Amino acid sequence: MSMNGTFIIIAVLIVTGAIVLTLIVANIKATQTMDEELKVLSENPCVQNALAIAQKNIPFDIKIRVPTYLPAEGYRLAGITGVLEPGGSPGGWVSLYYWDKEGCLLTSGINEHDAIMQYKAVKVTILIPHSPDGDYKNGDEFASNYYSYYLENKEEFKADVRLVTLSNGYKGYGNDPFIGIGKWIKIKNDGDEEVVQEEPYPEPGEIKFFHEKDRVVYIVRADMPLVELIKIAESIK
Repeated sequence: MSMNGTFIIIAVLIVTGAIVLTLIVANIKATQTMDEELKVLSENPCVQNALAIAQKNIPFDIKIRVPTYLPAEGYRLAGITGVLEPGGSPGGWVSLYYWDKEGCLLTSGINEHDAIMQYKAVKVTILIPHSPDGDYKNGDEFASNYYSYYLENKEEFKADVRLVTLSNGYKGYGNDPFIGIGKWIKIKNDGDEEVVQEEPYPEPGEIKFFHEKDRVVYIVRADMPLVELIKIAESIK
């Protein structure tokens, strides 16, 4: 789902050429500091196995920093997923899911969109770069490149995208929750696609920023105003 508000549901999903890491984290207590939470992560067997896979496929260190601010009491880490791109070049993503419910989000049968919009989960994603220097020169380049594209194609977007400078100086862009367009698509026998239904589709707020120190992009998504997402992003030190 992109910020132009077009949601596509396809009858058949084919995933090829990717190493998929699904890490289930259950019964992890809420913690107050990054060091404490990373200690919990490092002691989890699922995470240890995934880190071993990542170290084998990525020839440089990737730090996973966690937010120290979450919107309410009781929010805790409830699941981790990730994908590593295949081949000699690294890349991919790791996502952390937080919510204030019991049990593990990823084994609950709730899809990502409903988890965020209905159950008010917070999703924090780290994009794995293709080189140790990162995929962007700096935060200005990361933010301005996208924002220029947004301005040139603004009529196609449903979200009101804004440039953001965090309190630590990191640059990014984001938007408040908005109503997009859900498109139900039928795949014909000849492979062509046909839009059979369109309907309003609520989408979460989002902020993306370039972490200058680690040279990676962070994405925070939640059904919250951008000002609240900025607070979460600023707590990722």
